[in-house]
Formats: sequence, structure tokens, C-alpha cells
Amino acid sequence: MKKLTLLIFVLALISCNNEKTKNSEQKENIVLVDTITTSSGLKYFYLKKGSGPKIEMGSLIKSYTNLYVKGSDKVVWTTDSEKDSLFKFIHEEGSMIKGFTELNNYLVEGDEVVAILPDSLAYGDRDSEDIPAGSTLVYKPYGIKSVSEPKINIADTLFQIASTGNGKETISFYESIRNSKQKNKYHTNIDLIYYQLFRNLKKDSLYEQTIYLADYFEDKTEDPYTLEDLKSFRISSLVGQGKIQEAIIKVEQHIKEEDDSEFWKKKLDDLQKQ
Repeated sequence: MKKLTLLIFVLALISCNNEKTKNSEQKENIVLVDTITTSSGLKYFYLKKGSGPKIEMGSLIKSYTNLYVKGSDKVVWTTDSEKDSLFKFIHEEGSMIKGFTELNNYLVEGDEVVAILPDSLAYGDRDSEDIPAGSTLVYKPYGIKSVSEPKINIADTLFQIASTGNGKETISFYESIRNSKQKNKYHTNIDLIYYQLFRNLKKDSLYEQTIYLADYFEDKTEDPYTLEDLKSFRISSLVGQGKIQEAIIKVEQHIKEEDDSEFWKKKLDDLQKQ
């Protein structure tokens, strides 16, 4: 999938040098550009220190970054390509790579840092699109534009309902929450919740529910990355059901429909080898 599903980025004491400063960072034992190393191996230093809300589990984060592989000047991913040039995500355990989640645990709205994630906190011994296995990742810079109050990700509840085999009930619950006063307690934006839902459906081999819900969600979003991922989940479900020829036909349709079809051409090539 194109979208880095990063993606894409516990507690540790700050390592500071002995220099004294009279600026406001001294009060927090934080000095700009001093490198902080956590017990896990994550390293980061501040370019700017914010004063906004602290990131909590369930917060909606809007951030910006350029992502590099250490030792290379090539940007492997940038939020410049995202809508509003921002990466929006719900801060949760397990939804991103370990180092990215840990990094956000330390930040507040307005912070801007450079962060270095060893491969053990990134993708480890597996490739991820333009990121080779064993790569150390560098977020330069990584900035927090805004932090919302924590909410419940409705994707967890939707998965629980869908896992019973009832796709219609899953949609009914989703729509009832969106149209009720309870919507203020939940994250319901499809572009923010879909990936966790469909990743869990795929993990549990719930192929029929994946296809059923993908059809529904496709009609509810216009985001090109979301749409492409939903199509990919559908293809994976067809393959999981052993419907290789049907999956090939679907991919061929996507190739005809899209200007940028290199992703689907590669997918077609992989399917034809099965």
C-alpha cells in the first residue's frame, strides 16, 4: 500500500549536558538541540518547544515531517504530499511503529523535533516500500501542529461487532453513533479509523466482512489514500478466499481506472505468479 502506514513514528530521563542556560527551557531540564536518548534507543532533540496540550492515548494528532533513512539525503516520505500538508492520526498503542508511538508520548502541541529511530523501533528486518530492512529512520523535522482531547476510536467496537459475522449490524452501529450525541466521545472519521479496523479484520481472516465493509466505506470517503487502501484490503480478502482470478480482474480494472497505476501493476504481477 502506498500509504505508509507509518508510519508511520515508557518513560526515560533526559540526558543533558552540564551547561546552564537562563532561558525557559532550564525550568524543564530541556535544552534545545541537546539529544535525549531513551532506554529503548530512541533519540531526539528539540528544535522548538511547544506549550500546548500533551499528547495522550486517543488524541487526534496533526503533524508534519520529512522522513529519511539514515545515511541518505533522499526523502522517502513527506507530509507535503498529504492533504493540507499534514499527517493526521489517532495516537494509540499498536497503530504505528513502536518508535513513532514512543516519541509522541513525550511531545506536546507546538513541539518540533528531530528524531532518530533504530531499526528495532521501526521496521526491523522487513522492507517497507522505499525503506530497506534494518534501516534507521530519521524524522527531520517532526512537528506537532495540533493535539485534540482524547476520544475513543470507534474502530475497536466496529471490529468486535464485525467479528461476529454481522456486517449490517456493524454499519448500523457506526451510523447510529455518528447521528447521536455520543459522537463527541468517539473518533468516527473514516479516513482516521478505517486502517485499524481493516487491519484487524485481515489479521483474523474475516474476508467476507472486509469486502462488505470496504464497499460501504468506499462510498463514504473521497480521500485517495483511503480509497486505495480499501481496494487493497478487498484484493487481499479475495486472495485469502482463494479467488485469485477474481482478484486479478479487480486489479486489472484498477489499472485502467487510475493514472498512477504502477502500484496495481506490481500487484497484478504478484497475483499472476500465484
